[in-house]
Amino acid sequence: MSDGFVRVGKIRDPRPGRGRQYHLDGKPVAVFRTADGWLAIGDTCPHMGTSLSDGTVHGGVVECPWHHWRFDLTTGRSTERDWACVATYEVRVVDGDLYLKPPAPPEPEPGPAEDDDWSKYDPNLYLKR
Repeated sequence: MSDGFVRVGKIRDPRPGRGRQYHLDGKPVAVFRTADGWLAIGDTCPHMGTSLSDGTVHGGVVECPWHHWRFDLTTGRSTERDWACVATYEVRVVDGDLYLKPPAPPEPEPGPAEDDDWSKYDPNLYLKR
């Protein structure tokens, strides 16, 4: 399959409201079947590192089995903590095979604002004489 999708195995239907773990490039990915199709997110909860595929799904949100952190399956964002998120993956199922597309690499952080660039600091400009 093209377009950046990688075959990760045969699809194994999870129990309703649960997920299955697959691996893509050595990283665990949690795959869930919903009423609207298949969704996949990074399988490691950013809180304590447990598997999200062991969590329970309620209305498009998976709840971590350890400490009940919740993540939106379409965006990967925590529903309670703005800073917490997991990667999301595109999913295709073709003839019983599961294909995942790795997420795009994150955008680089912007460099320091010009006023914050201490590499250009000249103490002579600020010394009182």
